[in-house]
Formats: sequence, C-alpha cells, structure tokens
Amino acid sequence: MQKVKAILGFFVITLISSATTIFVESKFATPAEHSTTDRAIVAERISIVDKSGKTKAVLSETGLAIFDSSGKLRVGVGTAPDGSSLVSLYDNGGEAGLTARLSENGDGQLQLAKGRSQVGITLIEGRSGLVILDRNGRPRLSVGADRHGRPGILLNDDLGSRFAVNLSNGKGISLGLLGTDSKAKLLLAVSGDQIPSVTLWDRNGILKNHME
Repeated sequence: MQKVKAILGFFVITLISSATTIFVESKFATPAEHSTTDRAIVAERISIVDKSGKTKAVLSETGLAIFDSSGKLRVGVGTAPDGSSLVSLYDNGGEAGLTARLSENGDGQLQLAKGRSQVGITLIEGRSGLVILDRNGRPRLSVGADRHGRPGILLNDDLGSRFAVNLSNGKGISLGLLGTDSKAKLLLAVSGDQIPSVTLWDRNGILKNHME
C-alpha cells in the first residue's frame, strides 16, 4: 500500500465572527451575461472581513478558506485538479491535522496527522485499508481487505515489510516473514482442508523447500 500523504496543502480555514463585511474583488456580470431576473453576485473572489478589517474567509475559484482571529488558515474546502473533492482542518501551526478526499469515482481517503506521524484510511476500488506511519512517513502497520473481502495485516520495520498475515475467507490462512526486499522468505500456511505447510525461499527469491 502506498504511503498516505497530506493532500490539501494549499487550503486552510477558521470560524467566521458574527460581525462581518463582504468585499467583492471582481466586476459584476454584464446584462448580456445574465438576464435581469438573475439575483446573483458574479465574482472571481469574495473576501469576508470583520469590523477591524481582518480577513475571516475567502471564496475563490479554487475553493473556500476560513481563517482564525490571528489570521491563520484553519479550514479548507475545494477541489483538486483531478476533480477530487477535498476538505482539510488545520491546527494553530498551519499543519493539516485531518484531510478528507473523495475522487470522482467514489474512492475515498481520510488522513489524521500530528507532526510527522500519520494514520490513513482508504477505500479504493472496493479495497479498504488502515495505514499507520511513523514520524518519518514510513508505513509501520497496514490492515486492510481486498475487493473480495479477504483481510490482511502487514508489519514493517525500518528496512521494509517484514511480517504479513492473510486470510482467505475459509480457504486458509498464511503467515509470512519477508526480507528487506518485501519478498517472502518463510511462509507458514494452513489450507481450507486443514493441511499445514511450510515454504522457504533463499535471498534471491528461489524456492528452496516446501513441506506439507
């Protein structure tokens, strides 16, 4: 599973105070562009400010950004170039603590982050998963299920994937120890017929032994 990454770095928002003033930073549409019955403001950018003139929110073609009382971005809503819908919530330091993304075809991603530690939840083409990353952005624990509902667990150390467990919906279970190349070196399995087996590979991935 690919590393979960922050998606919405260019958005941010905050709560809007009750006393606000709206400034429209664009010209209105001409009568030729809209009929006289239209009741809409046409603008490229709309800023909402408080009584002191501080910007509280900005609505533009890229999305909506909301700022806190100190002018820091706290919430962002918009769309990505690929058409995905994006929502991000930011902390006081400007870091996206929660980011949600939904693609045009319904694939979803949800990410929680604190510092460089991250937890991601994905639902892509019928496959769901949970990934926990360390402070260096490397996946440490992955739990998921494929499109057929078969669950699996993968543990990683500093060198890569090292331990994997897979279930096959009543057709068996396997436990694998992997090398630094993420390829199986030792596989312990029990088939759906309750037949146990052990399989060994060498460092080059060549099968060395298989016992049932």
